[in-house]
Amino acid sequence: MNKDLFNTQVHKEYFCENDVGPEIYEGMHVSAYGKLYSREFIKNFRFPEGLIFEDVPFFAQCFLSAKRISYDFNPYYFYRIERDGSIIKSADNRYKDIFEIQKLRNGIFKKHGKYEKYKNVIMFMQMKDLIQKLCATQGELRYEMFELAKKNFSQINFSEFDLNKLNQENVYAFWQKMLTMEFEEFNNRFEASIRGSQHA
Repeated sequence: MNKDLFNTQVHKEYFCENDVGPEIYEGMHVSAYGKLYSREFIKNFRFPEGLIFEDVPFFAQCFLSAKRISYDFNPYYFYRIERDGSIIKSADNRYKDIFEIQKLRNGIFKKHGKYEKYKNVIMFMQMKDLIQKLCATQGELRYEMFELAKKNFSQINFSEFDLNKLNQENVYAFWQKMLTMEFEEFNNRFEASIRGSQHA
């Protein structure tokens, strides 16, 4: 979480979703390990079974439902990600779960009547997240992810969104180019950019 952003929007010890703008959600980590929840509060929430990236819809439910949220910027432990088989390190066929996970998150925001408020932030996060997932994949999986991403994003009417928001970090520009490419061209450009960054 960006501390300056947090301090401009939160002016009391506890807050809830209604107290803040959509940028707060973008800045909050979804990972379950970084939070403490009341057992009573989460007793009816579930992680989607059989999917990775399950923290994403779980946190959306919590964020939109909580009446009191408190944030602590102090570090209390270190989280190691070097272990073999870590999802963060090893991209496999389960990476395609991200498309279903994003649909689940969108459905949660719509169910709570909050999609319009958050749609620009959510779309930016989806686009940026998929770029990162594409970069983590190789070979046939990258091809499948590329084709799924094109199929999903070619159906979106981007005129309904704030393009200035979507183009932070040139994310929207990336997708506009990608949607016009075939996989071979995309993959060649991607590999060339990796080689260029390694020799920079």
